Amino acid sequence: MNSAGFFEVLENGLIPYTQHLNPSRRYMQDNDRKHSSKKVKEWLEANKINWWKTPPESPDLNTIENLWHEDKEYVRRVVKPQ
Repeated sequence: MNSAGFFEVLENGLIPYTQHLNPSRRYMQDNDRKHSSKKVKEWLEANKINWWKTPPESPDLNTIENLWHEDKEYVRRVVKPQ
């Protein structure tokens, strides 16, 4: 996915859905180039989206990284790939 594709998902799906659920939620994304493009940043600010600007190279602050770790551990323990 490129920046334009991510922007379309953000604008037409993710943000409207999460804002509908709870307007006070904070939006968090990592520093992938498509997530931090100028167009995305300007759109988030213009639409007053409450988003958390994470520092570069900070996987410890990215909650999805913890979930990936748990998934990998589960596969190692339970599935035990050959």
